[in-house]
Amino acid sequence: MIFESAMRAFLQEDPLVAPVWDAKLLQEHFKTKSMAEFIYMGFGETWYRAPAALRSYLGEAQAMDHGYQFSPWGKPSYRAVLRDYILRDHGLPLESEWQVAYASTGSRMRMYDFSRLLRARAQLEPAVIYALPSWDYHGVFCKNGFRALAYDLRVEEQFQPQPEKIRKLLEATAQPGQNHHLVVVINAQHNPSGVMWQKERVAAILALALEFQTSVLIDDAYYGLVNPGLERVSVLALLHELLSTSTVRIPWLAVRSLGKQFHCNGWGLGAVVGESELLHELDTLFAEHTYSYGGAAQSAMSQWLLSPLSTEFLCQISKEYAHKKAWITEFLSRHSNYPREYLYNSETTPHYLLRVPEAFQNKKNPDRSFNEDALANHNLFLSRGSMVQDSAFPEINRWFRLYLGAEQVVIVEALKRISQYSWEPI
Repeated sequence: MIFESAMRAFLQEDPLVAPVWDAKLLQEHFKTKSMAEFIYMGFGETWYRAPAALRSYLGEAQAMDHGYQFSPWGKPSYRAVLRDYILRDHGLPLESEWQVAYASTGSRMRMYDFSRLLRARAQLEPAVIYALPSWDYHGVFCKNGFRALAYDLRVEEQFQPQPEKIRKLLEATAQPGQNHHLVVVINAQHNPSGVMWQKERVAAILALALEFQTSVLIDDAYYGLVNPGLERVSVLALLHELLSTSTVRIPWLAVRSLGKQFHCNGWGLGAVVGESELLHELDTLFAEHTYSYGGAAQSAMSQWLLSPLSTEFLCQISKEYAHKKAWITEFLSRHSNYPREYLYNSETTPHYLLRVPEAFQNKKNPDRSFNEDALANHNLFLSRGSMVQDSAFPEINRWFRLYLGAEQVVIVEALKRISQYSWEPI
């Protein structure tokens, strides 16, 4: 039904496809099933919606942009454009001493290097504190020896974080004084729920980080994708305000995906914000695993950010996502027995979390079992609700995720197939 030839090339003909659950499941499926009427709504990807104007700027890159760079953070003139864009967009003073740079190997790798740096500095066992459901902070940190300290977000609380849960984790783990070996992750435009965390709660979490002198990772992956008319919560602005009145200094890093908001994930391009000293320390770690490159993509993105077309694109796509979310809520309310108590307000990100049908609730892995069944019986591939699973929070496994980047007609058909399942108690 969508990009059939591309999917066939990846999944039926490529012997080197990534050894991840999604790809392996699809490869097995298409050994016996046709791709006709197949709907793919996973991975947070469309492969075909990068704006034409943005793509055209790639052809205008200078000759030197196609070679290695001397800085892992991008060409100075391109960084200047990005800096102005980020500082203005996040409500930061233009005279700020904070550095803004390009991450040309993607924001995930810069998070990974941040975790390596903190691990190398740590005198005590490092730990990372994050909310569930979650993006893969476990993979970024725990592969480097961090212990996971998760807390849950609940639908009855509209997936808003409860700062007291974080306080309890810190009180049970922190030492008197400095605790830079502990990292608090803040993802205010929350993935996967699509809920924007309230400003007061984010401020309270940052205050806890200063009180216990922990490190902080700010993941602003979807800061640019918020429903029209809503005030965005800028974690960076709140952090700047707190630090300006405090003598406490903590390690922190902020990342923002550019690929996710402009449908060009394959460019591996993100923005990084941090203090100069920290970025210089990350330079050394970066050089251990890659060279500095990506000039052509930085050139194109810089031109795009200077163009009013980039603002128009974000406005249009944010409206599109808001419309789709409202339509999904309305559809489920009218045309299914989906429990009303599990409907909530999705304000940001291109995702919508849904409860797995009742028949799968008591399976060992409810989300995985439902996704496998939807693929086998309805030729529909969805995403698990959380990239991270935790046996202490089994409720997290009872959600799946719709990606809203596809056309409305595809989402309509997907919901029709989903609605063939029942949420009535068995």
